[in-house]
Amino acid sequence: MALTRRTLLRGAAAGALALPMLAACGQVTVTTDEAEAPAAPAESAKLRIGDLPLIDMLPVYVAQQEGLFPENLEVELVPFSSALERDTAYISKQVDGVLNDFVSATALNRDQDFTRNVRVILRSTPQLSLFALIAKKDADIEKIEDVKGKQIAISPNTIIEYVLDRMLGTVGMGHDDIEKLAVPSIPLRLEMINQGNVDAAVLPEPLVTLSITTAGTRLIRDDAETQFGASLLSFRSEVIADQEETVRGFMNGFEAGVNRINSNPGNYQDLMEARGRIPPPLFGRFSVPTFPEAAVVPQAEFEAVGQWAVERGLLQEAIPYEKLVDTRFLPG
Repeated sequence: MALTRRTLLRGAAAGALALPMLAACGQVTVTTDEAEAPAAPAESAKLRIGDLPLIDMLPVYVAQQEGLFPENLEVELVPFSSALERDTAYISKQVDGVLNDFVSATALNRDQDFTRNVRVILRSTPQLSLFALIAKKDADIEKIEDVKGKQIAISPNTIIEYVLDRMLGTVGMGHDDIEKLAVPSIPLRLEMINQGNVDAAVLPEPLVTLSITTAGTRLIRDDAETQFGASLLSFRSEVIADQEETVRGFMNGFEAGVNRINSNPGNYQDLMEARGRIPPPLFGRFSVPTFPEAAVVPQAEFEAVGQWAVERGLLQEAIPYEKLVDTRFLPG
């Protein structure tokens, strides 16, 4: 596959991965001084963070490797293969925080004040894609209009389905114009499209690039065009209430990790490949991304997701913005 399409391979050194934030929205952004000492919990503490097979948690790997978290804070990353597994563990309080997405972050607050989003991790940009719709090898699908009536593998009720619906909307298509096949497991969805067992699928990078490179699948539309993709960092509301300084210590370490990555991305290529679950065929070809400055999601974007969730029957009514974000852990 040519490495010039708008994906992480082309734009990683210049872009950041995560959800589309409307330019008109007042995004909260702040910078941090890495030399600032992280606020440490008063006594030994531990945070368990739910992770997915993506590179988004690279700042955590860097913070762990280089001792950027407070000495008395133990951070354990708990891997999951799907958003469903992650959310199940999160709801049952097996993890304290998660690598999250807009849709899950909204739906988890449907019945209670369960979770707050404290930072955008990565964001799609015109130069950088997070998610893409791809078609199986030799499928009669050349453009997004061609998926009408086709079966598309997705992870339902997640950012994957949201991105697909927004992509369809750009050409006047909707939910009823395709057949959605629920395949929550990311590795299984990849295998199904590679084997030609489904017409098309929505996948995250770097698996999109891996599939196109190794299985001959075809890119139909990515979110570099639409900028609908994002990842967030969330903590349970009760963890924030009961362990505010612990969360603050974690976030200070996270920001220090971001600063080190952005200052010298090449220093962390090996770490990203070793711990970021980069497929071996992409070693040396998949660059360390630039992470955006610390920010929370603008209100208008959460409102767009809330409207979609109500239309899809995931919510009876949209969740108020102030119950979805928490800005107290942004640096400065």
